[in-house]
Amino acid sequence: MSHGILEYEFIWYHILEKGGMPMRSYINTVQWFPRPTSVKELQLLLGDITVSNLDHETHDQYILVIQAEEDQSPKSSVLTSLTINIQDSNEYPPVFTQSNYEATISEASVVNSTVLLVLAEDSDPSHTVSYKPDGSADSMIFFLDSATGLITLLGSVDRDTDNMYTFEVIAVDDDPTPKSATATVTIYISDENDNSPTFTDAKQETHADEQILIIPHVIYDVAMNNMIMDDDEGVNSELKYSFQTGDSAFSIDPDTGFISVVAVLDFNTQSVYKLTIIATDQAVLASERRTGSFVLTVIVDDINDNSPVLASIGPQTIEENLPAGSIVFTVSATDLDQGLPTPLSLSIMDQTVPFSINTVGTPTNTFISAQISTNRMFDFENISEKSFSLTIQVSDGINTQYEIVIVTTEDTNDNSPVFSSSTGYTFSVNETETGKIIGFVAASDVDTSIFGPVTYVKTGDNEDYFQLDSTTGEISIQIALDAESLSVYRFSIVAFDSGLPPLSEIALVSINVLDFNDNSPIFLISHVEVSIDENTATPIIFTFVAKDMDRDAPNNIVKYFIVDSFPVISVLSDFFVIDEMTGIIQTGEFLFYIASFS
Repeated sequence: MSHGILEYEFIWYHILEKGGMPMRSYINTVQWFPRPTSVKELQLLLGDITVSNLDHETHDQYILVIQAEEDQSPKSSVLTSLTINIQDSNEYPPVFTQSNYEATISEASVVNSTVLLVLAEDSDPSHTVSYKPDGSADSMIFFLDSATGLITLLGSVDRDTDNMYTFEVIAVDDDPTPKSATATVTIYISDENDNSPTFTDAKQETHADEQILIIPHVIYDVAMNNMIMDDDEGVNSELKYSFQTGDSAFSIDPDTGFISVVAVLDFNTQSVYKLTIIATDQAVLASERRTGSFVLTVIVDDINDNSPVLASIGPQTIEENLPAGSIVFTVSATDLDQGLPTPLSLSIMDQTVPFSINTVGTPTNTFISAQISTNRMFDFENISEKSFSLTIQVSDGINTQYEIVIVTTEDTNDNSPVFSSSTGYTFSVNETETGKIIGFVAASDVDTSIFGPVTYVKTGDNEDYFQLDSTTGEISIQIALDAESLSVYRFSIVAFDSGLPPLSEIALVSINVLDFNDNSPIFLISHVEVSIDENTATPIIFTFVAKDMDRDAPNNIVKYFIVDSFPVISVLSDFFVIDEMTGIIQTGEFLFYIASFS
């Protein structure tokens, strides 16, 4: 029996790793004889190819030699090969070479300086790793190359402000479902000698007694009396002290800054010494050392045999409503003694008065100046604040002198006129009246007479109907009013004081117009002719309607009466009756044709 010839055509496949789970290999059969009649028979012909424990990193390709043979005798067979490429999967996350990276850069480093390199590796060979910072504020100071992991400086750094930066770097592979790793980066900023020593005060003074025979004796401590700062660290902030300009009568300890007198001082020979003190840091290179300085004035104290003298001050004035801290006047004092142990001082004896005294410049033992200023605003209208008495004292530490100064408060235009009625004014007037005084408005001003006289001005849509006396506030009717046209007239009156610029206040005025019986009733139909049947009892002949244009009752209530007839009837009511409220006219008795009435 002929079994025919088996022919096979094989296609290459990429098989993904499945962690050892078998996968069928697919081999397309172009033609075979005899044709398989069932799946089982096809499996017997083709066979099953299973896979397990494939690892792209170990072997990325397998080549299988497959033999197909007939299941009969004599058997014939054919060989072919099947190449299986193992596609990589994202098994491994990136791994940093270190979990923590540290580097130190100088605060003098320039922009784009290299800081350090972070590196992460991925065991999946087909993946590329990229880098990104965590986005924190510290990371913004630096630039991270996403491809290389190189970190460079983006801007300037200052150790005195921040001496360390810490942030996270994230490594991410390029798989569609990426994996990542994180490492910590710490960058320390090293000090540069970029700060000079700084004294709190550029000028200081101290005193030294004359004729002190015990020498040397310390008269000044630089570190205690004049705070010195150097924001650098280490040797860059260690200081040595020296004189730039000095005198042989003084010495300075280079380590402590103590200044001592090393000779007997004589006030009559020299009363003041100027010493320039230099502080020098101890940077390693002498050429890079920085300095700071201040001037110390040494005053030789004399014997105190004169009292200080206040300059004549005299009465003073201040405007009301000036803000707190306004300067009222300046006071000064002198002392003939040039060797006082302490500078002169000025003060106000009565601490309850609302004034302060503030020294101008640096007081000395021979001269002092100070400004007297307010602690709060004053109100001229408050009787207790119209004037104040200040006792000024000057002292040299032993002797004192006093002077009493009267300060008077001056009025300002700080108050607006105030109307006597806070809710406005309401008056009533009969319509058709003109020239009549209907009322007054009144406003007062608590400021003094130079600001207080009040002037009145009317304003608004209805102001032309009325006249206003600008001095007295009298309101009178200028044009006759009509209650039927407008029942209430409203306008505003502005009260101005006499200040420059003037202050003002507004009041609303309402004029109620009272109705007057100035309109007669008018019949809607002035002449009527009607016909009625004779011998008809009390028929309604006609209803008369009249209107009255007055606004209010009773002026606009109409009543109806029969006042005349033709021909003349002696007793008119016997023939006709009219309802005085409705205007309905009816016959009073039977009428006959022989009589005709109108």
